[in-house]
Amino acid sequence: MRNRAQIICIGDELLIGQVINTKSAWLGSKLTERFCFRLCPHKRIFNLL
Repeated sequence: MRNRAQIICIGDELLIGQVINTKSAWLGSKLTERFCFRLCPHKRIFNLL
């Protein structure tokens, strides 16, 4: 059984498309290629403050 991971991103600017979330793509590729993780769907959360 492969390890599983989920990337959680916090920020209104990500949700409205103001910035591109390149770090999640980079982290996801490293987790799958180097460490054989299976990624669950990414979660995006609004800022609460």
